Amino acid sequence: MCLEQIDLEQIGTEDLLVVDAMITDQLEIQQVKLTRTVALNSNNSMQPESNAQIWIEGNDNTRIDFIEDKLGTYKTEQPFAAKQNTNYTLRIITNSGREYQSATSIMTPTSPIDSVYAEFESFPTVLNSRGGFFNFYVDTRSNTQNNKYFRWFWYSTFEVVVPTPSRWLWTGGNTYVIRERGSENDSLQVEICYNSDTIRQINVKSLLEGEQEVIRQPISRFHSDSASMKRRYSILVKQYALSEESYRFWSLIDESTNQGSLFDIQVGTIQGNISNVNDGGEIVLGFFEVVQAQSVRRFYTPRDFRNTSFREFNPNVVSCSDEEPIAIELDKIGEFMEANKEYYTLCYFTTFPPAAIFCKIRCAVCTEYANSNNKPDYW
Repeated sequence: MCLEQIDLEQIGTEDLLVVDAMITDQLEIQQVKLTRTVALNSNNSMQPESNAQIWIEGNDNTRIDFIEDKLGTYKTEQPFAAKQNTNYTLRIITNSGREYQSATSIMTPTSPIDSVYAEFESFPTVLNSRGGFFNFYVDTRSNTQNNKYFRWFWYSTFEVVVPTPSRWLWTGGNTYVIRERGSENDSLQVEICYNSDTIRQINVKSLLEGEQEVIRQPISRFHSDSASMKRRYSILVKQYALSEESYRFWSLIDESTNQGSLFDIQVGTIQGNISNVNDGGEIVLGFFEVVQAQSVRRFYTPRDFRNTSFREFNPNVVSCSDEEPIAIELDKIGEFMEANKEYYTLCYFTTFPPAAIFCKIRCAVCTEYANSNNKPDYW
């Protein structure tokens, strides 16, 4: 077999503006993301487009401005909900002075979700004879709006608990403050955390001729060896109806990237509904749309799958049965922590003999595995 070496430096890469802009009827902070495509030999998946002016205009004389929140991400200053029967246009002026405008978009009413449900698929391995996959599906049987084109996003949250939680926070020297759950410093607790993730992979569907229902549409899938279903798991599914033009755009993006995201790889010349006002020949990758959201949240625990082969034997995010805590004299707390603060944390105290007990951070601090120690409002 003959292999030809390709010099990526010699491959031309178009500098394309990438626009991710979906405005919903939910009263919330709306968001637009701007990036630019990068060279094939770049280590970056995208280059943020910063310092742009962005706003949307409605034919009801409304104007909603977006302010840059972080590089390439622009958000409304106040919550905003798009209205039905109103035409909206997205306007962009980049830092270099290039001006872009979308085609007008009007909200497509979306039929409600009838059910979101999970099933366990057994997939035993040598290391886990009771392992398998959790599969999540959505049904829309009451397609009251006669929608033909759908898209789904989903948002997952799960509880993370460590086996030997740190109940005291070292504050320097031989000083410390309590951070146990239910204490005056409850906001500092690190026993129970919550890991949340927004999944915006491209998941679209077109109903075939004669079809009126969405049945067993796959939404999410993860293995039982992950930390997600150790204690409690929540999934929020959002369903949107798309126009035929929008569906075709996202289908082409999905087929071209095979990665599930608008920003994963350069996809060439797929044209959306956004253009350069002064240069119609410039290719802009992206699609501006206004959608009505229908959502359903579901909660699950391991007990919900007790009639399957799945069993969860360790509810903690990590096993620390082989990790021995260390007892240190009270007047040597600061000395120990200065030397070991990257690996140990103060867990609790003993009375006889009086000592401070230190545990490995990996066994005692849930924020090592999750993005928040604050319980979500919906939990």
